[in-house]
Amino acid sequence: MVDKELEEEIKVIGLTKYLINLPSPKLTVFLILAVSFIASLLGYCAMLGCSDIVANLPNILFLALLYLATPAFFSSIINTMASRFSRKEIILKRSLFLSFFGLLIVSSLFVIACLFSSFFNGKYFYDIMIFAYTIVLAEQVFIIMVTHPYNMLQTVMVSLVYPLIGILVMKPVKFLSLLPMEIAAVNPITILLKFSIATTVVLLGIWLFVYVVNAPMKRNFNVKSIEMAKLFLGHWYDYSSAIEDKLKQMGTKAKTWIGILSFKKGSKLKVLLVTPYLHPGPFGEVGGSKLSKIFSDTLEEETGANVIVTHGTVTFDLNPLTTDSLYHSCEQVLEEIPKIKYSKSASAMIRCRDGDLQMSGQLFGNTVFMTSTLSPKPTEDIDFAVGVAAMNELKESFPNAIYADCHNCYHNAGDYAILSANPKFFNILNAARKLGKLLKREKKRKIKAGYAHDPMSNYSLEEGIGPTGLRVLVLSVGGIKNAYIIFDANNMEVGLRDRIIEAVRKLGIDDAEVMTTDSHIVNNLRGVENPLGMKIDTDEIVNHVVDTVRRALNDLEEVEVGGKTVEVSDIDVFGPQKAAEIVATIDSLVSVMKIVGPIIFISSLFLAFVLQTSVIGW
Repeated sequence: MVDKELEEEIKVIGLTKYLINLPSPKLTVFLILAVSFIASLLGYCAMLGCSDIVANLPNILFLALLYLATPAFFSSIINTMASRFSRKEIILKRSLFLSFFGLLIVSSLFVIACLFSSFFNGKYFYDIMIFAYTIVLAEQVFIIMVTHPYNMLQTVMVSLVYPLIGILVMKPVKFLSLLPMEIAAVNPITILLKFSIATTVVLLGIWLFVYVVNAPMKRNFNVKSIEMAKLFLGHWYDYSSAIEDKLKQMGTKAKTWIGILSFKKGSKLKVLLVTPYLHPGPFGEVGGSKLSKIFSDTLEEETGANVIVTHGTVTFDLNPLTTDSLYHSCEQVLEEIPKIKYSKSASAMIRCRDGDLQMSGQLFGNTVFMTSTLSPKPTEDIDFAVGVAAMNELKESFPNAIYADCHNCYHNAGDYAILSANPKFFNILNAARKLGKLLKREKKRKIKAGYAHDPMSNYSLEEGIGPTGLRVLVLSVGGIKNAYIIFDANNMEVGLRDRIIEAVRKLGIDDAEVMTTDSHIVNNLRGVENPLGMKIDTDEIVNHVVDTVRRALNDLEEVEVGGKTVEVSDIDVFGPQKAAEIVATIDSLVSVMKIVGPIIFISSLFLAFVLQTSVIGW
């Protein structure tokens, strides 16, 4: 990924920091009552001053409840109940918060209307309040449009409930003389006429905004930007999988590999070390984000083996776009596992270095399992073509090579991937060439394998640990022990890898490598970047590893080992450079809308206010 694409990805990732968790309905009800009372109090102070507040307290409370709180409460209840009949339900918590957001607008302009009335002898109060409800309409149309499965007509109908209730209560407020000074007489027909004019102008502005927003994605990918935003939020908050169908339309069919290293004791499979050349993204539980869990659960259930999933040399271009693609891949793997040929011998783990890149390798029968890391420099994704080129460097001497990206050192948001022509690409090729020469000289001996699993279930996804937790494979070849330590996580804090390796050496491990699955299921939170060690104390992580490695050492037993690279096809993925193109389109769209959006909304609201106030009839 070039620097320009990197900057775009960081910007797009950063948008998720604006997503919030909504408060409970009880808290929102309290906020509505509190804001209504404060606005009513300030309105009275603006009109009369603060000297007679105590005497007018009953009126202040009644005004707060009837004029400010009532539209908010009733609109949220009506919309929630009505949405259930249409089977497009608006959850009460969201409906209440949406009304609260509208109330903030109404309350602010109510205070301003009271202030203007005190200076202009009761004029402009209703003009300002009609304008307030026009802004509420615009706010509700926009939010409902991008968060709920309604068409534009349904969106407008739902959004009109709050403003209409607010306008309807104007008459009883006047009749009950709740306002502290004389306001010009109210003509209901004029009120509706003014509101209709303002609403028409604002809706035309929203239509223009939607047209401009939808255009780039529609042109490039034949999908609407608003629809994608709606589906994204549906997954983010409700874990809806509907976005997968839309992503599938944007993607392509692909053929790729899955590397399998199988350890068995007698006729029983002990451990499967699986390296899919599929990227575990894009986010949350969409597409391939649950790759490690689905592969582990499916293969364990069907084979009875313990399954460890590592991160293949792939980027977002090979993101599976549907979870069905993952199950389809597992089916093809299961067909090939019985065809694996086994050997009783293996080599010890060896290492070589080229520049900042460190590569490890181990020979199992005729299969080489290799890993690479740039730690303590940033370690991110490696393009599939780069990985294939590295594996081809070994295939002249060894029939099968499996290459896992350790993905184990996080520095900054968006640390870039290694594509062809990147200087680190040549480090990888040179290291692979050196590794092949060293492995040809390595002596093979009988192998023992031990496995242990720590689900780390006391930690949440938000803390950076995915559902498959920590899995450890300890191998002993001729008495030389090495360990593969794999976290279901998305990268790890710089320095954590070295601390873990140092700790397990004290247990008698001669060498070890620490890896993450690059699972994007841990990224369903604001800001997205969530490396292991950012939210969990690193001492705790090291202690979990030490305990798990100790149990794997106790599980050591002599095994046979074999490897195979399975070709899987008919997988729905983004495709070459498609992920970068999507990110670039979203970034350019956001940049444009920062300018165009405010211009459209401010212009339409200004025009609405001018036209509305030009209607005479009080």
